[in-house]
Amino acid sequence: MKRRALLAFAYLLCIGLLLMPFAGLADMPDIPVWAGPGPRGEGVGAKPEGVSLLQSPYPGVTDTPTPTSTATATATATSTSTATPTSTGTPPTAAPTPTGTLPTPTLTATGGYPYPPTVVPAAKMFLPLIFKMFAGISGACTRDLVVNGGFETDEAWNIPVTNYTAGYTSSAAYSGLRSMRLGIENNVNDVYSYSAVNQQVTIPADATSAQLSFHIYPWSAEPGPIPTPLPRTQAAPMMADYLTYDVQYVLLLDQYGNWIDTLLWQASDARSDQFWQFDLLGYAGRTIKLHFGAYNNGVNGVTGMYLDEVSLIVQAPSLCGGVTPTPTGTRSVTPTATRTRTPTATPSAVCTPVPDLIYNGDFEGWGGWHIPVTAYSAGFSTAQAHGGVWSLRLGIPPGGINTKSYSDANQTVYIPVDTRSARLIYWAYRLSGDAGPIPTPFPRVATELSSLENLNYDAQYLLILDASGNWIDTLMWEATNSPSWAKFEFDVTRYAGRTIKFHFGVHNTGWGGLTTMYIDDVQLLVDAPSLCP
Repeated sequence: MKRRALLAFAYLLCIGLLLMPFAGLADMPDIPVWAGPGPRGEGVGAKPEGVSLLQSPYPGVTDTPTPTSTATATATATSTSTATPTSTGTPPTAAPTPTGTLPTPTLTATGGYPYPPTVVPAAKMFLPLIFKMFAGISGACTRDLVVNGGFETDEAWNIPVTNYTAGYTSSAAYSGLRSMRLGIENNVNDVYSYSAVNQQVTIPADATSAQLSFHIYPWSAEPGPIPTPLPRTQAAPMMADYLTYDVQYVLLLDQYGNWIDTLLWQASDARSDQFWQFDLLGYAGRTIKLHFGAYNNGVNGVTGMYLDEVSLIVQAPSLCGGVTPTPTGTRSVTPTATRTRTPTATPSAVCTPVPDLIYNGDFEGWGGWHIPVTAYSAGFSTAQAHGGVWSLRLGIPPGGINTKSYSDANQTVYIPVDTRSARLIYWAYRLSGDAGPIPTPFPRVATELSSLENLNYDAQYLLILDASGNWIDTLMWEATNSPSWAKFEFDVTRYAGRTIKFHFGVHNTGWGGLTTMYIDDVQLLVDAPSLCP
């Protein structure tokens, strides 16, 4: 009994010591947070998904694509991506009666939206901040990679100068005193403009979790469904100049500024807090830019959003000095309308054998492959073979006539929506009289593919096209002279639920040396419950 009493006393003493620093919370000043007419987290539907293309919005594309990826060159090339978000959440309880407000925009006859912040007692706002601090303390390998995510200082964020530049504001805030204004607040200032802000981060290659979250308060005089453009490179023509609608967006850019993924693309007039969360683990080992913005076309009223509490909580052994602690919880801000890119849990069972969805991948039979007629068409060949007797020749073989041409072949497949893993495997035998480093063009819609006719170098490539023939991903693009068979493997699980085309090809300029590629033993190994015997 005495031992139990001593243990109980020690426990109560520890509790007292922990609570002592917070004894004066009731006397702390109130902290304003933004409020809107709807429940916190009111959303406007599921996130429109994006695919990889050039860098500026393109209004003519209405196809709803899926997230994109970039193949990672390793001993066996691997490509990564993310899963489709879902929406969950419940409205919170009503905020306490305001006891004060911050300056807010004035509602005038010419337009403008008032966004008065609601004042919440500091003691109620302080608990999440405590949890946020302890999230970093309890697990040294859990870290928020975003700097100044609350916008309380003027650091870390890159704010491009535009016709209506984004900026820090105290007009509204989810927590603290400031947020980031993106877009235009008052109709009298309606001009054609982009208002954007971004921050570059590097997600460790050994990351086991990478959760991006943020709060936005959107408004728009032009709300409604809008087409989602395809990502593109910064070197692409500024097709965004032709957008006919306003939009609020969140994009992922690579370290060079190329648009590689679309997390949010909407025109919402919710005028209430929206909490968004995305799983970015697919970008482990990459340097990316988190790019937030709003676009106004200069007519029919203004669009914008306030952005606050941006965080990228990453857990990785490399963030804890090589010691892997027990995983702990991250920040405790309660999600409401949470859009979370969470991969479906992988069942323990695996199909045996794993089905191969490629037909005639060894080219020992006929059919399965579509070979377009070109100036120098691809064809089955016995000149080289990895297994069996036949392979597929792409390009112009040694001794052929050098001709300006594409030699292509593709096969259309459907990857089941319940796919747990999908791996594309093939062997390639590459020859080139013009070998060397070459620039990689970026995916584009089918109507833009003719621009590739102006290529001034030879290339061996593997692309992914969607069901409509739009180029949505690049798995291989090179000019290599390696007269031996090499194995290539790519993870294409991200295309689950889609019909795609694997498009192999070779381009010859018609001058210089000849370039060709033989491929053989092509497999698409897909593990999905719907395919299991």
